[in-house]
Amino acid sequence: MNINKNYTFRKINCDDYRRGYYLLLESKNLENPGNIDYYKFKNFVDSLDDNKNIFVCTFNDRIIASILGMSEIKIYNNFSKIGYIKDFFIYDEFDDIDIFKNLLNLVINFLKNSNCNKIFIENNCIKYECYDFKIKSNCNCIFKEINF
Repeated sequence: MNINKNYTFRKINCDDYRRGYYLLLESKNLENPGNIDYYKFKNFVDSLDDNKNIFVCTFNDRIIASILGMSEIKIYNNFSKIGYIKDFFIYDEFDDIDIFKNLLNLVINFLKNSNCNKIFIENNCIKYECYDFKIKSNCNCIFKEINF
């Protein structure tokens, strides 16, 4: 993997407010997050835990990509924990498989460490085929599944 040494991959933190996390979301033509002040952002970040977290890639102290990992216990699956990977965002000028793979590996390890025995990844996160996913259909969404 030939990653630029100026890239940093990690969990989101409160300082990412000034690093432009919401500018990344706005660049993707998502619903306007509104006027989110630092304290609302800090409360959100502080609420992230072992069941939900966002991972980011920074370049020169600017957020350029992010991905969300979350888990929940499913009664119908014998009370096992299922993980979900969602909301992959990256600035077009930084669109790179190595950035995606690094963020994806961070979130997969986070979900494995949260004791998930199965992970579903939303189709909007599948920009590159770097894992052997099985296609599943669930309600109106199509997921790809990683089994351990």
